[in-house]
Amino acid sequence: MSSILVLVHLLPPSPHGRKRPGQLSAKQASDHLVKFIKTGTSVQVHLDSIMERLQPYQLAVGTKRNVIHTYCIVIDKHAIPCKSPDSLACFDELFKAHFVFGTSYNPDLANVYNFLQTTIYEIGVDSTKVNPRVAEVRAWMLH
Repeated sequence: MSSILVLVHLLPPSPHGRKRPGQLSAKQASDHLVKFIKTGTSVQVHLDSIMERLQPYQLAVGTKRNVIHTYCIVIDKHAIPCKSPDSLACFDELFKAHFVFGTSYNPDLANVYNFLQTTIYEIGVDSTKVNPRVAEVRAWMLH
């Protein structure tokens, strides 16, 4: 999970223009990627507390942020358990969920997802328009 969260810091959210002025910090953006709840907290209570329609994200359940027991993908107030207890494998499931469910990337995480899509998964390399920072990190990684 640390490697994915480092990507959020390397590829921070872009400003959203006049309609949504300001820019989220990388810390705030990472909260859109993975949410942590303590073991013993009801997942259903978490799902019921969702007030807005959000893009898919990972829900990590554990005693501490670095001691996670289970992962779920949350989409449309439903929690889909991840098959693997490994955070990277669960993130892989989260990434693929965007394609399976036909959802767009969270705008605050678009740089991270576009980097992973074009660099790691090699999907739409020539057709995906990426932020200059994404292109820079991609070129740095591949050369």
